[in-house]
Amino acid sequence: MASNSASTPDSVVILLQTSVLVPHFSKYYEGSIHSFYPNYTPVEDGSLVTDVYLRQLRTSQLAILVHTALFLMFLRNIFVSADYVYSGKIKRKGLLKVLLASQIIAAPIFLVIIIDFFNPSGSCPMLARSALFLNAISMGFLLTGILAVKAYRCLENSKWVLGTCVALRALSTVVSGLSAQHLQATRRLTGGCTVHVEKRLFFIYLILQLLESLFLCACFFFTLWKTRRNPIARGRISLAIHSDDGASFVRSTHTDDSCHPRGWWDYNAKSGSCAHQPLSSPPLKSEGFTPITVPSFLTRLRGVGAPTKREYEIKRTTINPLRRLPFGVLTRNKPRPGSDPDRASAAPSSTFSRLVPRMVLFKQVMKDELLYTAVMSSGCLFFLVLVVLSTQLSFGLQSYHWLFLYWAFVSLLSVHSFGQVVKRHEREALLQHPSAWENSPRPDGLNGRPRFSMSWSATTRSISSPPDDHSDIQNLLQPPTRARSWQSSSTSSSLPSRSISFDAATVSSLRENYSCNMSSPPPCHSPSTSISTMKSRFQSKPDRLDRTAVD
Repeated sequence: MASNSASTPDSVVILLQTSVLVPHFSKYYEGSIHSFYPNYTPVEDGSLVTDVYLRQLRTSQLAILVHTALFLMFLRNIFVSADYVYSGKIKRKGLLKVLLASQIIAAPIFLVIIIDFFNPSGSCPMLARSALFLNAISMGFLLTGILAVKAYRCLENSKWVLGTCVALRALSTVVSGLSAQHLQATRRLTGGCTVHVEKRLFFIYLILQLLESLFLCACFFFTLWKTRRNPIARGRISLAIHSDDGASFVRSTHTDDSCHPRGWWDYNAKSGSCAHQPLSSPPLKSEGFTPITVPSFLTRLRGVGAPTKREYEIKRTTINPLRRLPFGVLTRNKPRPGSDPDRASAAPSSTFSRLVPRMVLFKQVMKDELLYTAVMSSGCLFFLVLVVLSTQLSFGLQSYHWLFLYWAFVSLLSVHSFGQVVKRHEREALLQHPSAWENSPRPDGLNGRPRFSMSWSATTRSISSPPDDHSDIQNLLQPPTRARSWQSSSTSSSLPSRSISFDAATVSSLRENYSCNMSSPPPCHSPSTSISTMKSRFQSKPDRLDRTAVD
């Protein structure tokens, strides 16, 4: 019955008296059915909505937002993983392909869920079962196929580690299938599906996932603790100095003039007269040499306690060539205030790190890779604990939504971890093949500082800088009529960069000659530093003139 009110002609009062049947009370309401009292909220169009409807409306809005974000994230992971597989400089790409497969499985199911929000004729039970089953397969690829294999490799191919992970994954897959078989899904009036899983089976499935994550976390932290005093990173760090077969590079102080190394990367032993001969006897400590023992990378990985060759470390007294690696491969060493730049680090616990000044940075990078994997497994464990707690409480999302968030969290960490691995392989490729970047333009020099470098070694010294107008060697390089300036970022493209290699006697004479030319008259040229003497030195050793720029 309706009646018009004279005071408010635009309003209508409706008196309702009816009976409403709720066929599945426990599906929508909580509490006792005997103490249930319905609560209806009127809206402006005259409809009466229950609290269940308002709650489902908020859930639908949040669900479509979450599913859209997850779909975009997995779509992005597919492109990134495909780039790792087809463009990465990694020989063994098995784990990368497993990562790509796990992301390909995930993205389509979220696209179907989003479409189902706008398709009332879809089958909610079939969609929910497919999503839960594909989640179990994809998580098997991520946890067992990637993290478990990493733990298996870290613990020296331990079969019981891999067997335990496979057994836990098989049990969780079976329980996931049983849970998918017993779930119920109904379509909401607000869009989407409401999924009701069997709580006991779903809880067992989460517990099995939790046990697998806990086991993997324990394996990685045990590996980290086991290698705390024997860092496996040392062998890989020294790839720029040593070859994989453990061959040591020891440069003799007396080398033949007919055979000269091409640069600091020329460390491999060669056959014939150009092979570097090792020292016949260890040099004395007073000469600046310190004996150390360095196992090769393969020896450390295999765990074989084979005797290693002895090497002799030359204490750094000048700038090391490794400080000038291009493209930001190594961070520039900023001098600390009050420290002597000519003094090498004398840490008693890291004698090996004095071999290369930036080796400590590489050691931290390799150590962080194992530590990152351990932290990643512990993060998965912590997030899964939150998922287990969230399924028992009400936070606006259903149980399977929290499972999907855990799925996305593990995928993000896995993709990021492999991204670090790909970057490390690219850095190692630069260190092992410096010819790829030797003649490439360098990104430094943008701040206006001069771009020149000096590289010193035990036997030869190489100076790469623009010629000077006041130097007698100017006529030997190129005609003096050409304008000269220091090689900077603004003139690096116009002026050629030359690299000349001298012996110790020539360098000392050049220094004396340069100081005499820069000073005021009278000139102080000595016969040993005359132009004819220097010309004869260059003519007698023409192969010492290297036209390739080192900066």
